[in-house]
Amino acid sequence: ARCSSVSLLRDRMENNRWAQFLQTNTGQGLLIDSLMGGGGNDEIEEMIEIGSALNGECVLFSSETLTGFLTTPPTNAAALKSAMQAWMPEEDEGYNHASQVMFGAQVDVFARDRSELYGGVLDAVALVHHPMAFGLFTADNGEELLNGLKSSLSSLGTNHRSPLVEALAARRSQVGHAGLVEFILDSSQTIHAMVDEFSPPGVTLTREQTLGKGPCDLYLSLDVQPGTRMEMRGHFNVPSGTLASRFADCMRPLPMGLADSIPHDSIAFTGLGLDLAAGFELGRKILAELKAEEALDTVDQGLAAGQAMTGVDLEQALIRQLTGPMALVFLEPGDSTKADDIFDLPLFFMEGLGNGVLFQEAFEELIPLGEQFIELNLSDVHGVDVYQASGEDFGLAFLPEAFVVALNNDALVRAITAAVGEEQSNEPGRISATLMANPGVCGLATTVMSLSSMVARYSCLM
Repeated sequence: ARCSSVSLLRDRMENNRWAQFLQTNTGQGLLIDSLMGGGGNDEIEEMIEIGSALNGECVLFSSETLTGFLTTPPTNAAALKSAMQAWMPEEDEGYNHASQVMFGAQVDVFARDRSELYGGVLDAVALVHHPMAFGLFTADNGEELLNGLKSSLSSLGTNHRSPLVEALAARRSQVGHAGLVEFILDSSQTIHAMVDEFSPPGVTLTREQTLGKGPCDLYLSLDVQPGTRMEMRGHFNVPSGTLASRFADCMRPLPMGLADSIPHDSIAFTGLGLDLAAGFELGRKILAELKAEEALDTVDQGLAAGQAMTGVDLEQALIRQLTGPMALVFLEPGDSTKADDIFDLPLFFMEGLGNGVLFQEAFEELIPLGEQFIELNLSDVHGVDVYQASGEDFGLAFLPEAFVVALNNDALVRAITAAVGEEQSNEPGRISATLMANPGVCGLATTVMSLSSMVARYSCLM
């Protein structure tokens, strides 16, 4: 993670009072009470003191055994060093202290042996004071700490760039916008470790089949624009020709018409253009290519058993209709709604369908099987079939190309009203405007946070 200017980031957040944006237009608090209610602890306060003394570029990096933090020398170097020293452990806490010069840096190392409690784990921390950088390092043991210090400090002042830094520069150009804070995660090892767990029975997938030989990484860019928005853009890089990239091809751009289906008073939206039907079909195709007969037989037997029990062709009537997109929408509660918790807000979930009529008919065939658990009553809202749970503020509506699930009747009615094109306000809402302003994205999350006349938007684009 890299921040190009901590002072600029801090100033923007402080000047715009970001914490107070977490409330509705009516002034009702949503998250701020729960965020602040727990209070802080000493370690958090010490880290805040360090953060307040930062000024220039900062970099945080981490491996399985080492975490390091470096920053360019601030205007008041003494204040930062004092804040960092306050965070360091005391010798009377069981730490041994050693001081040395390494690659032109003054390094203070604190280490303690916790073998009796942690089976041989040595806890180690280092404070680094270099003409070009200040830093804090922590590691599982002293050897890992020294190796990390040498690797990091030896490259200060040189043109050396690690493969991950090269990847960061490449992803930055692909996203087309570098914010104040950038983050890149090499996810190759994590995904590779999951391969065995998700390998079909009788088949052992290799790293090359799953991810190829190239890197697989996630890049995020965060920016705070004064008085308008907090924006995050992401890029997930997957080598082409691999199993991972083939499944990534099941992602679809969010349709522009989706903006017209979102109520104008929406305050949060999360959408994903994932074609589940295409993913299911691709999964079966890949299993056939891998000659995973056992897995294919399990899928076929499960579908056959489901059809025998329900009388419904689950694959054709349900699975193959889930073409997306998916969307979760929160609505402005208004003066009459008490929003003590975020899930008290009117909200609904929408899933795009290939054939909404076929999907609804299959659902109606399944209703008798669930009557012992929940009773559904059929009603009509703007000509749309709505199933509402008896005694519960919950409903399900079927549209020609989607279904909508809402946790309360207010959200359900407002979602249907927007979807069928009933009259809304003259001007599109801020959520709808954000959707229309970002054509071609497969995933987008945006939240309207307001205080008086100020509005902030947070967008995550993929």
